[in-house]
Amino acid sequence: MLKRLLLTDFLAHESTEIELASGVTVLTGPNNVGKSAVVEALRCLAMNPTPKYFIRHGAKEARVAAELEDGTWVEWVRKPKNAHYRVYRPGAEEAEEYHKLKKGEVPQEVRDLLRLDPVSLETGDSIDVHIGNQREPIFLLNRHGGVVASFFAASTETAHLIEMQKALDRRVKEAKREERRLTGRMAELAGELDALADLPRLRLLTERAEAVEAASQRFERLIPEMERVGEDIARLRDRRAALCQRAEALRPLRRAPELFLARQLAEAMAERERLAEAKRRARVRADALSPLSSPPELFDTRALRRAMAELHRLRTQRADARARADILAEPAPPPAPHPVTEMEAARAEITRLNAQRRRLASRAGALGEPPPPPRPEDPAPLERLLRQVADLEAERKKLAADRDKREAELRRVRGEVEELLAATGACPLCGQEADAAHVLGELAAQEERA
Repeated sequence: MLKRLLLTDFLAHESTEIELASGVTVLTGPNNVGKSAVVEALRCLAMNPTPKYFIRHGAKEARVAAELEDGTWVEWVRKPKNAHYRVYRPGAEEAEEYHKLKKGEVPQEVRDLLRLDPVSLETGDSIDVHIGNQREPIFLLNRHGGVVASFFAASTETAHLIEMQKALDRRVKEAKREERRLTGRMAELAGELDALADLPRLRLLTERAEAVEAASQRFERLIPEMERVGEDIARLRDRRAALCQRAEALRPLRRAPELFLARQLAEAMAERERLAEAKRRARVRADALSPLSSPPELFDTRALRRAMAELHRLRTQRADARARADILAEPAPPPAPHPVTEMEAARAEITRLNAQRRRLASRAGALGEPPPPPRPEDPAPLERLLRQVADLEAERKKLAADRDKREAELRRVRGEVEELLAATGACPLCGQEADAAHVLGELAAQEERA
């Protein structure tokens, strides 16, 4: 049922709104005020006639809109060249538009909403039971008896057909709505699947990033240890160079004072112990750092500053030793030592073992767990690891050669000390026998106590 009718630029109506009553609505007025235009507007809305003289003079298009009882609006728009329909359903965001219509063609959706179609008879005629012409008699009064009988005979059968058609139309509409809903849902699911298409690749990249981050964190924890190893190596090299310079400086001397000889022996033994400990630590560190790649070569001035400080200290110590040797040219005999050599040696060994245990525990905590092996599907980390292993193997060989050189130097110094003690015989200070093993052991014990 129609509830409201809007006419815009239609014949004599510029903008007219008619609200229809629930029963009978009567339009009255003088001639040529637009009463017949309202009936013609309903005919245009229901049948889409072809003439274009419905457009009001001076306007570009004519509009006829009707509001139905369910809130749906049906609008007919007539332009000079064509006409089209718009359907505004309650709750819909956009209107349903129907364009490219043939002459007198009305979309089936619009016909189902308006229900103003004429009734077709078996004779081929059609009777408009909704809209009558102005100059014709009342419905069926001007028709002959056969047409009237055919109409009433068809009306009883048509009622069932109409009901069946309505039921079919409802099912078709429901099926179309369900199809549109399912199509929209499929589009939404397709969009969601497209959005989730990169999840496997992102998960793989995340796992690789986590593995790389864990490896980088382990490497960062090992960096301080590597720096300490580099500093120890630089310090040992500087110490060795200083010893070589000292040996070259002392080579022209024939006989040094006894006190200076004892100090030199003590320093030689201390250097021997330090080199042995450095060799052991270098071996342990080389084994611990074997999975790592070799660090880049560092160029800093800290080693040079340490070497200059050590050279200044040695020069000062040599001057003090010479002055002390001049003062103690004829020293008084020292008191007899107590036989505590074995106890001191045992205590020094215990102290050394405790220090070694603490250092090993600290290094074990710093190194932590080894990095996990690279994933087999990605050969790049494995290739980098192989290159790192090759670099570390070369570094290990280099350290081993350096260690052999230092051991040879230690053996040479020990031989010179033994030869010097064998030539001297007894100690000029305490009068005891100058045995190389005894002197070296005593100096080592003094170094450990210091």
